[in-house]
Amino acid sequence: MGQYWPKAAGPNFVPAYQISGVPFAFTVLNLAASNGTPTEIKFPAVTRWIMVSGKDAAANAVRIGFSVNGVKANPSGNKNYYLLQLQEDGKTGSRFTASTGRMEIRTKSLFLISNETNTIDQVSIIAGLTQIDEFPVLTGSNGFNGVG
Repeated sequence: MGQYWPKAAGPNFVPAYQISGVPFAFTVLNLAASNGTPTEIKFPAVTRWIMVSGKDAAANAVRIGFSVNGVKANPSGNKNYYLLQLQEDGKTGSRFTASTGRMEIRTKSLFLISNETNTIDQVSIIAGLTQIDEFPVLTGSNGFNGVG
């Protein structure tokens, strides 16, 4: 008689990415300036997709990456981040906003920092989560090129 040994779904378990994600939302107020410490968003499970939006009183930009070295200026000159440029939204008063749209990305954490020497008023993240708990740490030293 055989025995049943249940296994947890791993990072390459395709069905976990085929169903709708469990919602996750988080907002960072006064996102650190580029000379500060990046904010890490740790997801409770692996993401299926992510959207990031920002709002500020000036035309700043948000660096979005997958490691501290990815979003910080590094000596080699590599820029391993996505730059979300805030643009005037045309509403009353000076307000600058932008959104990435839905990005099909699987990760367990996201790093954010302002591209400027001043803070950004608000950055919001919404994601769809899978039921997968384990995922490799994304760093260049782990063989993940393009993340810093």
